[in-house]
Amino acid sequence: MLKKKKLVILSDNIGLNFSGGAIATCRIFETIQNQFDTIVLIGKQLGEHPFTKFQFLQWSKKEEALKHILSIPKEEAVFYGDFYLADYFTFVHVPFFFTYHDNWPDQQRFGIANRLNAAFFIPIYSRIFNQASHVITVSEFKLDYVKQFTTKTSLIRNGINQQPSKQIALHRRAEQPLNVIMLGNIDDRKYSWAIEVFNQLTHLSTEHLEVHVFGHQNDNQITEQLRDLPFVELKGFQSAIDFSDYHLMLMTSKMENLSISVCDALANHTPVLCFDVGGLKEAVEHTQNGWLIPEGDIQQMASVLQQIVNREISFNFDSQDLSAFDWKVAGEHYLTIFNQYL
Repeated sequence: MLKKKKLVILSDNIGLNFSGGAIATCRIFETIQNQFDTIVLIGKQLGEHPFTKFQFLQWSKKEEALKHILSIPKEEAVFYGDFYLADYFTFVHVPFFFTYHDNWPDQQRFGIANRLNAAFFIPIYSRIFNQASHVITVSEFKLDYVKQFTTKTSLIRNGINQQPSKQIALHRRAEQPLNVIMLGNIDDRKYSWAIEVFNQLTHLSTEHLEVHVFGHQNDNQITEQLRDLPFVELKGFQSAIDFSDYHLMLMTSKMENLSISVCDALANHTPVLCFDVGGLKEAVEHTQNGWLIPEGDIQQMASVLQQIVNREISFNFDSQDLSAFDWKVAGEHYLTIFNQYL
């Protein structure tokens, strides 16, 4: 048991039905919640969550969040953030721990809006890295970046969110189309390149290819473009995904830290076709349990997907090792770090 009686989590949306970072926070601290008398959740929204003893303090303005933070004596709590809002801790000089899930500075390379936003987000994250008691990253890719700002940082992998529904890759029958799953909220970052890839494959029908897209529909234009494709079906957001019927996971993200959904797919022996961005190569082994396409090479992505449809490419999982991707293991690592400073 830790000396501190409370765990204080500050974010905007807290729950299992939001972003990958929000899911990770819930899953990690679910495993060690009995180390605290209670968990205080300071957020704008509270969704589905696994916590049993908790208090939710809602806020909509920064001043409200700061008031909530200051209402908790420093000596009683471990303060934790998983989003840029952890910068609020620095305003009131509260010691805190932080996990970096975001995609800066990579994101500034895509579009004018992101270049403008970079001027806001990059300095904030730099300040968080410098002032946090310890910074955790979920990929080696981001660990290298954070080390530019602080030596007090560690790599702790996220776990597997979906329990394996199959132990071997799904066999595809002769008359069966390639069943493809795509996971993630529909937005420019994750799906605009998907539209470009699919536009090169319009000759395919549902006899050859079926793509099921799971996620909140955040971008109306991209959603409609996906809906117009004959082999794409939009499934909406689902918290529990069954990989049993899928031969392939397709990921067309322009940038990633290290996606939980990719690890979920691999744990279910579903090979992953993706662009070689962020930390994805730390889980996806090229030509083994997946295929890594050079960043932004739309033509090659379409060509490889066509080859998989044509059964010209196969995969195997003989060398795959996902033992580090475990929520309980992650929780124990977090406890170790907390105890180093408390």
